[in-house]
Amino acid sequence: SSEYSFKTLAEALPMMHIDNIEMSLIIQGAFTHAEATVTVVDNENAPVPSATVYGHWENATSDSDSGPTDGNGQVTLQSDTVKKAPSGIMFTFVVDDITKDGWIYDPNANVENSDSITVP
Repeated sequence: SSEYSFKTLAEALPMMHIDNIEMSLIIQGAFTHAEATVTVVDNENAPVPSATVYGHWENATSDSDSGPTDGNGQVTLQSDTVKKAPSGIMFTFVVDDITKDGWIYDPNANVENSDSITVP
């Protein structure tokens, strides 16, 4: 008897997911904005460069942002600026999608899909 072996498309293409979202606040005088540094890795937890991360901000601002990861698999995206941001207001960044030619984004493998930081 003959034996057949095949791979599905999903198995043949490399997979990527979010390893970390690091949040920081930048306060300059009366103006405050947040930054989200998103780290994208493959199934071996190796960094994935040149992947485009798409996301949006919630709570304090509502802008959308996207950008490519660097050689460390990281991209830093900035929220809009809030003037005289009150104490306790939260900046939340939510990842909507990650794209890279020849790769599959696997959101189920994400360590986190969003992260927040609160104005002290």
